[in-house]
Parts: sequence; structure tokens; C-alpha cells
Amino acid sequence: MSPDGSKLVWEVTSGKRPALRVRDLDRGTGRVLPVPGPLSGANIITLADWAWRPDSRRLAVRVLHGISVGYSELKTVDVATGRWRHRFNFEPGQRQIECCAGMAWPAGSRRIAVVQTLYSQGAVRVTSIEIGDQAPADVAGGCNGGAW
Repeated sequence: MSPDGSKLVWEVTSGKRPALRVRDLDRGTGRVLPVPGPLSGANIITLADWAWRPDSRRLAVRVLHGISVGYSELKTVDVATGRWRHRFNFEPGQRQIECCAGMAWPAGSRRIAVVQTLYSQGAVRVTSIEIGDQAPADVAGGCNGGAW
């Protein structure tokens, strides 16, 4: 659920493409947001995690490419226009994310916090990623579809 309580989001398939379905609870309307990108071979796309921007206008989404741990990227999507923007690459050689325990987009911030569980190292790491899209400071922060 979005931080303002007006929208629900869940993963669906649009054709053969992974997508997010956003439902406006106040209006009773919905929208499908297909993830752009390649869909063949090692470039199979799945959606791993998402977090709402605190004003409920955008989502940050971690997109996985491939079946096992490997290349993934952070994208943002405007829920009104459906426009996706690439923000950050997680490279497979770095093995930065084995399991993402959550993401948060704090109020007033241009950064997204990604909490990673690194099973092979028995550790948890928090990475702060600059995305250049500042969240408003006057609303609650978004975390994995909820509010902090």
C-alpha cells in the first residue's frame, strides 16, 4: 500500500513481460506498468523489490536479469504516466545483493536505502543509492509498499 493509503501495487504479467499493477483505491481504477527491457535468454526479467516514494507518485523497483544471483538494476516509475527511468546497476561480479531484505525512500531524500542479506558472508549490508529524484520532505517515508 502507498504511504498515503490511496494505492495498492502488486506484480503481474503483461503479455510475457513482468509488470506492476497499481490500483487507485479512491477512484476504483487501475493501471498496468510493464517493465521495459530485454526478455530473452539470460535477460529474463523478474521484479524483486519495490518501495514507494513518500508522496505516493513514484515507485523504486529492483529488476533482476537472469535466473540466479546476477545482474540487477534499480529503476523508478511514475505511477501516473508509466514512465520508467534507469537509476543504478548492481553488477554480478560484486554479488552485492543475494537477497534484498527491503528498500526505503526517506522523506526529503535523493537517496534510496537498500538492505541486503549476504548469506555467503553471513552479513547484512545497507547501501544508500543516489537517484537524483528528491522525495518531498513533508510526507512520511516509503518502505516496501508501506510507510515508515
